[in-house]
Amino acid sequence: MNLETIEQSHYYHIYNRGINGTNIFKTEENKRYFLQLFGKYVAPRVSVFGYCLMDNHFHFLIRVESEPEEFTQAMSNFFNAYAKAFNKFSGRTGSLFEKHFKRKKIVDERYLRNLLIYIHINPEEIQDYTNYKFSSLHHYLNDNQPEYFKLSKEYVIENIFDSVENMAFIHKGGINFNAELGGREDLQGAPAEKAGEHLAGKTSDRKTAEHLEERNSDFEDRVDNGAPERQSCPPNRQGVVNEGASDLKGVVDEGASDLQGVVDEGDLLVGLNPNITMKQQFVQYIKNLQNQITSALEEIDGKAKFQEDIWVRKEGGGGQTRVIENGNVFEKGGVNISEVHGKLPESMQAYFGVKDADFFACGLSLVLHPKNPMVPTVHANWRYFEMYDSAGNIVDSWFGGGQDLTPYYLFEEDAKHFHQVCKTACDKHSPKFYDTYKKRCDEYFWNSHRNEARGVGGLFFDYLKQTEEMKMQDWYNFVTEVGNSFLECYVPIVDKRKDLPNTDANRIWQEIRRGRYVEFNLVHDKGTLFGLKTNGRIESILMSLPPHVQWKYDHHPEPGSEEEKLVEVLKNPKNWV
Repeated sequence: MNLETIEQSHYYHIYNRGINGTNIFKTEENKRYFLQLFGKYVAPRVSVFGYCLMDNHFHFLIRVESEPEEFTQAMSNFFNAYAKAFNKFSGRTGSLFEKHFKRKKIVDERYLRNLLIYIHINPEEIQDYTNYKFSSLHHYLNDNQPEYFKLSKEYVIENIFDSVENMAFIHKGGINFNAELGGREDLQGAPAEKAGEHLAGKTSDRKTAEHLEERNSDFEDRVDNGAPERQSCPPNRQGVVNEGASDLKGVVDEGASDLQGVVDEGDLLVGLNPNITMKQQFVQYIKNLQNQITSALEEIDGKAKFQEDIWVRKEGGGGQTRVIENGNVFEKGGVNISEVHGKLPESMQAYFGVKDADFFACGLSLVLHPKNPMVPTVHANWRYFEMYDSAGNIVDSWFGGGQDLTPYYLFEEDAKHFHQVCKTACDKHSPKFYDTYKKRCDEYFWNSHRNEARGVGGLFFDYLKQTEEMKMQDWYNFVTEVGNSFLECYVPIVDKRKDLPNTDANRIWQEIRRGRYVEFNLVHDKGTLFGLKTNGRIESILMSLPPHVQWKYDHHPEPGSEEEKLVEVLKNPKNWV
């Protein structure tokens, strides 16, 4: 089987087995450690939708969020780390896995649905697969998360199965899934009736890797080309779908004939489906990005973990606030997402020059305040806005966002690195974007009452609307490119500066400069204004404020000092790349 090329923002079935069919797990602790390593190396670079670990093979259903080379390296590190530990545990040497991990690109939702069911029912010959510890199914059904990484459950539940109840019904026998596979084989190539023996290691009839590849290709063809006949919905399950609501296009309505009714045949995934709305597409993106960023920041901090607070806005919508505090690296920080909608408040109607408008706004906003004064504070935001007329039609929509750096001590190489990564992201979409949005950043983050910049800038853009040159999908691609660059912009700087020595005087200067940061956010920032005017959640809006701040009367740094060097650059923004 030819190996699929890995591409960013695409969905894949990732699977492999032990070399020559040998077991890759001997104990439950082996499986737990495998998932722990997956959470460390791979999960920050993907969205995970499903998985299952069997004694001699594994499956993951993922979407790649990082650059392909970064993902491939992470997979290599993951396999190497596990193989080394397992070999030591087992007293063996040599390769543990087949040479290359197998991957199959998933291009439509019907295939994704059938594949996820196939992954989840893998343990059916050895136990009740709905309660199998090392599969994602029980996390879906019991509304919890794995210990070492997060499942992106919302998309699967809401778009693929419509509800947890329907997902449970389909997995528990409402669909005769084996009819589709026509005698499903396990990853060793064993017939289904022998799967229990093979998966338990009770047979020496090991199939070759080539047969494994043929079997998986055969499975993929069958899932693509046909759907199983469905058993009738039992009377006590006919009420799964709310009265008057959609009948899930035939999944639970008596008399429907096939599994294709779960979603329209050929429905493409997010990013490929012409029927997916822009707001659905962007909401899924920021949810995935929040998971990636918080996982990476927890890893670099090494001590503190993000605490999640899910909130609801009474006028419509809500969000997920994640805050980290008192860590080894981060004194305070937040990575928040929100989706809010409803009637646009009168004060904001005047601001936008409209009357009686409804709105939808979603975005991810983050601020990180490190402990060490040598590490800069960072801010980033990526957002999408829609406005509707009285009939619910979209009358306007746009993207906004950016990312900027606020150092307390100026390391020019850090500023150059931050801006170079920003420029690289911009240049993929237009050679004009970096200069334009760098200039707007310098203008926007200007503390006019102090006549100085908040920091050394980065990118700032707003009201990115459809034009002849740039469709909304083009703007989505650009904004998400910038979002995907954030960790590369910031994490190497943190790594380089977090352990540098510092003094009490350095800390006092950090707190004085934090005061200027607070002044900008409370006096000038439009995001803070919008949140307060639309009855946003106060704790989330003011999450950006640092925990320790000083205001000293008429304070000026010593002439010729490192502190004065920073202020001179803030008063006269410069080009870094």
